[in-house]
Formats: sequence, C-alpha cells, structure tokens
Amino acid sequence: MLRRAGMILVLLLAAACRQEQPVDAAAPPDGEAWLHECADGRTVTAWYPANNTARLRIDDETIVMSVAISASGARYVGGGWQWWTKGRDAWLAPLAPGEDVASAGGTHCPARSAP
Repeated sequence: MLRRAGMILVLLLAAACRQEQPVDAAAPPDGEAWLHECADGRTVTAWYPANNTARLRIDDETIVMSVAISASGARYVGGGWQWWTKGRDAWLAPLAPGEDVASAGGTHCPARSAP
C-alpha cells in the first residue's frame, strides 16, 4: 500500500511540473496524426498537441482530453471517454457518469500509421 501511495505521489508531482498549454478544439491539429483502427470497426485519429493533452477524432467529433494518472502508458480522459496508450497500442473506453477511470474494459485500437 505504501509503495502504491509513493508511486501515485510521484505521478502527481510529475503532472504538476508539466507546463500547461491551452488547446482549442476547433483549431486544426498540429503535426501528424496517429490513425488507429479499433476492434469494434471504429477509426480513431489522435493528435498530441501538448505534453498534457490529446485530441481525438471519434465518430466525426473532435474531443479534447487531458492527461490522467496511469501506472503504465499514457492515459487521457475527456468528453466522456478514456484513451489509454502504450506504444502503438491504445484502448478506447466510455466513462460512466462520475467515473475518473473507466469501469468498461474498452476496445483495442492498435495504430495503423504513426507520425
């Protein structure tokens, strides 16, 4: 338990040290996009305009997400979704009302192309 609390503290401190940069959801994304093909047939395009944000294009909607604590990989939440990446793999899961971490297992969305 103490080890886990220490890990969470380190992650919180690392997140606090990151420089905040505003993201405009209507603006065109900077840089190249990662294109992911999900197991459920959905295509997700992901951009990472700042080190603390992700911008996803899901079902013709652009969602701006904020970085969230994860023990492994990078996890982002926003717009009722959780996007968890590790290497070229990603998982998309809906967030139920009041959830900070998705209780749903999510859909595997491996990257088809990368920047």
